[in-house]
Amino acid sequence: MAHKVILAVLDNSRHVPGVVSVAADLAQREGAHLIGLHAVHADAGSHELQDPLLAARTEVYMRKHNEQAQRSQAAFEQYTQAVLGGKAEFRRAGQDALSAITVNARYADLVVIGQHDAEEGHTGVPASIVERAVLAIGRPMLVVPYYANAYPNLGRNVLLAWNGSRESVRAVNDAMPLLQRAERVVVMAVNPAEGRRDHGALPGADLALYLARHGVKAEARATVALEIGAGDELLARASDLGSDLLVMGAYGHSRLQELVMGGVTQTMMEHMTVPVFMSH
Repeated sequence: MAHKVILAVLDNSRHVPGVVSVAADLAQREGAHLIGLHAVHADAGSHELQDPLLAARTEVYMRKHNEQAQRSQAAFEQYTQAVLGGKAEFRRAGQDALSAITVNARYADLVVIGQHDAEEGHTGVPASIVERAVLAIGRPMLVVPYYANAYPNLGRNVLLAWNGSRESVRAVNDAMPLLQRAERVVVMAVNPAEGRRDHGALPGADLALYLARHGVKAEARATVALEIGAGDELLARASDLGSDLLVMGAYGHSRLQELVMGGVTQTMMEHMTVPVFMSH
């Protein structure tokens, strides 16, 4: 299925323009309807809202919140006007960030969101918002590195991480519109066990054949990472191959109040060097 509705998640960070540019460029290429959603966490300033003695500070907080939302909207409309002729929609969430993203994602084919920048101050969302969203929304998510400027040719050269799991199968299916337009797709298996059912007799070969039948130019490769983790190995291979997009399954679950992410997924969340397309 084509990505005909794209949801760009905007917060109060300085990296909003990077997210908007990726989402708008992708919408233009796919002929998709683009929605910009300004979603911040309800806890931002809530301690002020709950204390009647701090009415003045509450007013200051609300004014600042409105100003931040207006800046996000201005950045969104400026870029979409240039790329899409203004054919885009801006929404401002009236609920906490995760709830707003989850609800709006139900009616989108792809969610574009920015990577958390640990060096930036308060952005209105918790640091784990990307991880929590990818597990909750039931839709594929494209995570944009926080240092991104623009990727006008996003998806021309794709590295596809493959281990035969349910999550990686979902990622392949969800990313198919991008894979079919790619000039090169490399299916990469990291540390495949010989003869393992997950990978097949030749790691990635069955998937490359499947993709070929869908009009995707794909080649299968395998790599062994002995001294570094599989996530770091994938990032190294993406650099070697000049990949501009990495497609992978997202692994993790919520246990009580604890968020438990898989090692490769966590590595990508923290150290991605190219946009990462994830499905759970």
